[in-house]
Amino acid sequence: MRKRRHSTVTKEKATRYTKKLINLLTWFYYVRRAYKIFLFISDNKDQTQLYIEEAQKYGIKILPPDVNKSYVEYSPDGNDIRFGMAAIKQVGVAVCEAIIKEREENGEFKNIFDFCKRLDPKYVNKKSLEGLIKSGAFSNIEKSRKQLMENLEYILSSTARASKEKAMGQVSLFASLPENNEFEAIQYQLGGSDEEYPDKYIQQFEKEFLGFYVTSHPLFSIRKNLPFLMTHKISELKNMKEESPVTICGLVLSYFCLAISFPPIK
Repeated sequence: MRKRRHSTVTKEKATRYTKKLINLLTWFYYVRRAYKIFLFISDNKDQTQLYIEEAQKYGIKILPPDVNKSYVEYSPDGNDIRFGMAAIKQVGVAVCEAIIKEREENGEFKNIFDFCKRLDPKYVNKKSLEGLIKSGAFSNIEKSRKQLMENLEYILSSTARASKEKAMGQVSLFASLPENNEFEAIQYQLGGSDEEYPDKYIQQFEKEFLGFYVTSHPLFSIRKNLPFLMTHKISELKNMKEESPVTICGLVLSYFCLAISFPPIK
């Protein structure tokens, strides 16, 4: 009986065939499998951004991380694709696994205080919480990233104190009552306004902590006009001949001045 030969799919093969898959597969077929393609190319941020845009053309949303819905890596979420929490800067795999384990064993998190109190304190620190907040991982259970960042120190100190008291067996009279939801609502309240950051700041946070623009893009307002303004995409330049005339559109993220000395004209 002849044995079947199994071929290994490399990252290079996956990226080469992705566009063909997108054009050939139907809507649901693509959604159910496309997230696996993102897993193959997740180390290459330039390619990932291109495929995020390609998926959006087909009406498939690339959703930001969510403490109640995300897994470690990319995963399907209904008809869309959800970012994995391991993609967030300052959030390690161990933190992601602890979040998922607690969520699956005891249900979804109600708010950021509930999140911090239920996780082991070693997984809840200023850096990991900042990464989760700024990447939008709490946006479905809290109103404002700005309000969360302004209350970050209070959130950490109050939940750390509650965890310490729980470990020592110290529970307040009100907290020990069977129906203590109202007491907790009063005890753990965010201060200040729930006004959100302007879009440009959210875009900067997502770029910094995820490596990509997810919920919106700085060029979104002129997106429909881009095909008429440029001749090529930046990703296409590497395959072009030298000195070919091109017009491209993009964002200037940083720049530096270089002093050049020219020989004197005789």
